[in-house]
Amino acid sequence: MNSFAAVLMISLVPLGIFVLNWPQVKYNPARDKAAFLLLLAAVWGLAIALVFNPEMPGPTDLINFVFKPFGKLLQS
Repeated sequence: MNSFAAVLMISLVPLGIFVLNWPQVKYNPARDKAAFLLLLAAVWGLAIALVFNPEMPGPTDLINFVFKPFGKLLQS
C-alpha cells in the first residue's frame, strides 16, 4: 500500500470520530471544543507520522529514557 492510500485511510477515522461526536460536543463550552479538536488533531498527526517513520519511538521508550537512571541508582 502506498503512503497516499495509508494517509487517506487514516484520515477517515478522525473524520468519522468528528462527524459522530460533534453533535454532542457543539453544545459544550469553547474550551471543551478546543480540547476535543486539539486531541483529535494530535492523534491524527501522530498516526500520519507513523506512516512515514515507522521506527519512531513510542511512549514506553520515553518512560525507559526517564526512569533508566533511577533503576541504575537503585540497583547499586
